[in-house]
Amino acid sequence: MYVVAGVSCYANSAITSLFSLPSFVDYLSSCPNNNMAVEPVTAELWRLLTSVGPSELTSLRRLIPGERWMAAEQQDAAEFCLSVITSLQNQADDG
Repeated sequence: MYVVAGVSCYANSAITSLFSLPSFVDYLSSCPNNNMAVEPVTAELWRLLTSVGPSELTSLRRLIPGERWMAAEQQDAAEFCLSVITSLQNQADDG
């Protein structure tokens, strides 16, 4: 099997889908800046949302639990999306 290092199209698809949801963007926008230090997933999503030009997804992939997200192989976009949402929920519960 041929594997390209840094495969992240699944993450790109998942994040693009989340950013297309007005309620998701509203949620990110409503998070106070002073909570960004204790909510790294939220902070990284906000950085990706507000950045100009192509963004690197490596930082976000590192923040999501599960070593498989950093593997250089195909992953399921729906599973990654669920992992992002679960991470946000866990941060909210802990904060």
